[in-house]
Amino acid sequence: MEEGHLDPEEGEKAMRSLEAPETLAVLGHLGAHIAISVPLRFPFGSIARFGWVVFFRLRSEVRALVRREADEQLRGARKIHTLWVALLSPVPGLGTFAYIVAEPLRKNRPLLAVMLDEALRKLPFGLYRRQHLAVLTCWLACSGPGVAVRMVQSRWHSFRPHHLAEWVRDAIENLRPHRNLVRGVLAVNVLAMSIAAIVGGLTGMLDEAFGEYGPMQTLKAAQLLLAGVAGYYIYTRFWRLPQAGQRVDAPGSFFWIISGAGLVWLGIDDYFGIHEVVGDALEGGLGTTVPLLNNFDDLILLGYGIIGLTVVAIFLGELMRSRATFPLLMTGIGFLIISQIVDFFVPEGRAISGVENPTNIIGAGFILAAYLVKLREVWNELPAADEPKVAGGLRSEP
Repeated sequence: MEEGHLDPEEGEKAMRSLEAPETLAVLGHLGAHIAISVPLRFPFGSIARFGWVVFFRLRSEVRALVRREADEQLRGARKIHTLWVALLSPVPGLGTFAYIVAEPLRKNRPLLAVMLDEALRKLPFGLYRRQHLAVLTCWLACSGPGVAVRMVQSRWHSFRPHHLAEWVRDAIENLRPHRNLVRGVLAVNVLAMSIAAIVGGLTGMLDEAFGEYGPMQTLKAAQLLLAGVAGYYIYTRFWRLPQAGQRVDAPGSFFWIISGAGLVWLGIDDYFGIHEVVGDALEGGLGTTVPLLNNFDDLILLGYGIIGLTVVAIFLGELMRSRATFPLLMTGIGFLIISQIVDFFVPEGRAISGVENPTNIIGAGFILAAYLVKLREVWNELPAADEPKVAGGLRSEP
């Protein structure tokens, strides 16, 4: 606020909100979750965080039931210890900050931005300045509806049935300059799977072709790693453009490096089966299974999915700016979701379980194509859409 990144009125509102009882309460519970997560690792930290949320919610409900009246304390507890907080609290890593989705913090974007900004300023090696993180926190603190919400609302008509065909034609037109690149990536996937299926079927080594350390798993992991590296170069190349910090699409650049880092980890995890090793160890140590899921490691993959979809939701409005990369990215995510649904809920040996690996590989291919198309756009300084410049690092109202 003192540096002029935040509107004075919004800054004062954020500071006043710190004194509100509900805000102080939720910050206290957030601190408690952080304190729990430091000494207690999964699954004990997850159990403790979930128990914390349920205990305080039930305590308020029981007190109100005994008194036969809904007092201010109960209304506050219902805003703080919500169902979403309870569901997020057991998720490894992400559950530590589950109280951020509680209403007193969720609806106070400036306060969240100020908290994040203060935390990021403490990063070593001047990363706050070198990585232009003030642009990100400034964007999060924008007054009025969130940027993503405005972008989705302004383009929501594209998803109505009578406009869907026009939207698809427009996406295809924007993809036309990149069609050879996309075709090449998908062709490699289809050709590799066809060869693996034919050779594996003839030699009786189909499971080896699609199994651990096999050629198909190597292809899938390589695509995720390449997409992650492309995300890094998208970010770095964007910030070399003239007046990058003044562009309206500057906040969206952070999606590519954040998601890119996640894809690199997923590629490593997928190839070496880290989540499977951890899942087997937990299942053996606890002597139990996860209800509705096939294996304990599915819970870890579910956590990955929640984190990934949360990042996409935060930057959804920014992603929709690029009509070339957005449909590719959404298609890839759709294939990965189908693959994980089959993995989670279909017992091994069923015929339908055979679609898990192909959809997983094709999904990784679409995601790689999306990142390569975006890298090509940025590298050649081809804007995804005609967007106005902004003053002071903040977007102007459309």
